[in-house]
Amino acid sequence: MLIEMSVPKYEDNLVIDPFMGSGTTAVASSSLGVGFVGIEIDSGYVEIAQKRLDKGVESEQDSED
Repeated sequence: MLIEMSVPKYEDNLVIDPFMGSGTTAVASSSLGVGFVGIEIDSGYVEIAQKRLDKGVESEQDSED
């Protein structure tokens, strides 16, 4: 995955995406345990990104059980 190669894992690392869109970078950051701040002005894309992140969190919780 490209984000794994481009985001070094440091304590309190943070990825900032000023054009978040559907949240692909947010989902990748979340799966790597890296903090994320996304900025998006289109409320439709914000809803899509939120649903993708919620689904990813649910999947992670299921795999921990």
